[in-house]
Amino acid sequence: MKNEHTPSATHRKKRQPLHRGAESAIPFEQWDAARIIALRKRLGWTQREMAERFHMRQQTISEWETGKYTPTNHSCVLLTALARRYQFSD
Repeated sequence: MKNEHTPSATHRKKRQPLHRGAESAIPFEQWDAARIIALRKRLGWTQREMAERFHMRQQTISEWETGKYTPTNHSCVLLTALARRYQFSD
C-alpha cells in the first residue's frame, strides 16, 4: 500500500546539479603569486597553515606562489573573502 505522504517518483522534485559557472555569481578578485604571498604574510601564516585552512596540500600554495598554477575560481572566492574579512588590500 502506498504511503499518502510520500510523493511518487514522478512527483518528486529533481535536484538541480551545481554547474561549473556557479562561482561566477559570487564576486571575487583574481589572485596572482605576489598577492597570495602578501595576504599569507599579512595573516602571519606559513604555506602549511594556509593549506590546512583551505583543506589542500602545501604544495598547491607553493605552486600558486611560484606562479606555476593560478587558483581556481572557487579558491579565488575563498582568498577574496579572507582578504575582505581581514581588510587586506595590496
